[in-house]
Amino acid sequence: MVLSAPRRYRVTDTMSGDEIDLPAARLEAILGIEIGYIDWCLACDGIFANGRWRVTVAP
Repeated sequence: MVLSAPRRYRVTDTMSGDEIDLPAARLEAILGIEIGYIDWCLACDGIFANGRWRVTVAP
């Protein structure tokens, strides 16, 4: 059995351009959006974005 590292997300503040990598639990707390919905957007479009935040999978 191979264990993978927990998924991390790159969050960009569209107002300032600042970027930060976050784990799923912290991302949910900051955005107030369930991680399942963010993951679904990433699977469909490769990005989750709203008026303030842009989320991609961290490299």
